[in-house]
Parts: sequence; structure tokens; C-alpha cells
Amino acid sequence: MTPELLSRLMRFPNFPDTARELVAVCGLEAAAALMAEWPGLEFPMPSVEGGGNQAGERRWAQLAEVVGEEAASRMMQRYRGCRLYIPNLKGAQTAASKEAADKEYQCLVTMYRYTHDQAIHEIALKFGMTSRSVERWLE
Repeated sequence: MTPELLSRLMRFPNFPDTARELVAVCGLEAAAALMAEWPGLEFPMPSVEGGGNQAGERRWAQLAEVVGEEAASRMMQRYRGCRLYIPNLKGAQTAASKEAADKEYQCLVTMYRYTHDQAIHEIALKFGMTSRSVERWLE
């Protein structure tokens, strides 16, 4: 997950509120790094910045390594002692892929005069999908 991709995904209606909040709390780059490293995981935030015990110290070190000390500190202020769910963004990524496939289809059919079947075939190859899956996306 790059900050650029995360920024593009934020415009989709199914972009999770939890992801939007993470971006607001720790910044676009740190949120992108976190969602790239631990998508779909729950992370037990330490109760004390730097960790109050051995487990907390280990979790703090892991978090700071992924997002940086400054973003980790901001996250501590908001999520201290919570189980933080890190969204995987699959829904928003699917919506972005569907949108890209639709644009590709329109381009192939109108500009390059591909037939429906030819366009579906090309899109399926490009996205690594079956032709039927592409057709369902475009319905």
C-alpha cells in the first residue's frame, strides 16, 4: 500500500471509517505503511508510550518500526490500551479495480473498436481474472 494508492482509495464510499481515522491520526504515509504491513490484523496498543512492560515494549518497538516514532506517539494518544483494528481495504480496492476495468472497457470498445468479447478478454488478462468475473463487474 502506497500513500498514493491510499489517497485514491479514500474517495470510494466503502472506504472504512477506521482507515479514514487512522489517516487523520497518524498521517497518510504512516497509515499506508501500517495497512501495507498488517492488513486486517488487530494490534494491541500498549498502555504506556515506549511500553510499560516487556510485551508493551515489544509492541511499541514493532509499531514504531512500521510507522515511525512520531506517528506511533500520535497513535498512542488516541488508541492507548485499545485493540486497534487495521483495515485491509479489500472493498475499496475492489471498487477501484472495477472502476479501472470499466474505464479500460470503454476505451477498448470506443477508441480501439474492440468487440465486447475482445475487450473482456484483454481486461481479464490485465487484471488476472476470468472473463466471466470481468463481465459481472461490468454489469
